[in-house]
This record gives sequence, structure tokens and C-alpha cells, in this order.
Amino acid sequence: MATNPILEQLEAAKRELAVIDRQIADLNTRRAAAEARVEAFTLSAKYLQDMQAPSKNAAKSDRPRLRMPSDDWKKIFGAICERYRNGFGYDDVVNVAGSMDIDIKKPSLRTKMMNLANNGYVERMDEGRFRVTPAGIGYFGLDPSKTNEASGHNILEAPQVTERVDPLSFENQIDAEIRRLLG
Repeated sequence: MATNPILEQLEAAKRELAVIDRQIADLNTRRAAAEARVEAFTLSAKYLQDMQAPSKNAAKSDRPRLRMPSDDWKKIFGAICERYRNGFGYDDVVNVAGSMDIDIKKPSLRTKMMNLANNGYVERMDEGRFRVTPAGIGYFGLDPSKTNEASGHNILEAPQVTERVDPLSFENQIDAEIRRLLG
């Protein structure tokens, strides 16, 4: 029994179209991931550039200039120091802020904490854990009797953290976050 050549060509064209549709779907997924990486690296590059570029009007200093903290940040760190005398983590800050109806996103909080650590206002106790330093107590206008300083932390031993961002570590964190978001 002979088959219809037109029907055979129609079926071949449909199979070809299905293959192309799968390729387009795959390319769209890959494009979305690449766009996310470009956006993350653009933000990272801008952040690193801002951290490394000296201000035209600023006096020469190894530290980036920080503005005075807002009233919200003063309230947050006041509550943090009262509640968490042995140090605090990112989630603690987000929870305290949330209890005060202040919305904080973790990526911006990480940047904020890195800037505060680089300026000596907080110190890293270990990965993701911090403690307010004597300089931070003054910066946030806190009562030293209600801070982690009351727990016996020697004011003379507070380190001045001056670490720089490791671009490769930051890149790995961004890639992990992109993989998490894309599922």
C-alpha cells in the first residue's frame, strides 16, 4: 500500500517544528539564567567599583565613607544589642526589623553589614554572625549598658575589620542564589 507523499512531508515538518519548539524553550530558559547572571554581576561590579573608587570630595581614607545611620537603623541596632548580647545574625536583624514594621531585604542587609564591618562599627564573630563594637555603639548612639559590651567584651580588644570583598566568593554566592531561584 502506497503512502501519500504529502502526508509524509507534513509529518516530517511537524516533527521538525516540535524539535525547534523544544530548542526554543531550552534557549529561553538558558537566556533567563544568563540575564539573571548579567544583572547580578552588573550589581556586583557597581558595588565593587563604588567600594574601590575614592570620592572626589572625600579626604583620603582607607575606609569608605558612611552616612550617619537613619532613625530606623538606630532603633534596629538598639533592639539587636538588647536582645542578642552574644552576637546576632542576618535573620535576627530581619526579624527585629520586621517586628518594627521595617522591611529589610537580605541582599541589602548583607551589603550594609559588610560596610559596617569594614568601618569597624560591627565585628564578624564567625560566618554570618556579628557583634557591635564600641565604635558602633557611638555610631548608632546606643547606651553601652544595654549592649553586648555589658557582657564583658573588652572595649580595648574590639578589632577594626578591614577585609575586602573576595570577588570569587561573591560570584559563587551569586551563582548559588541564581540556581536556587531557577529551581
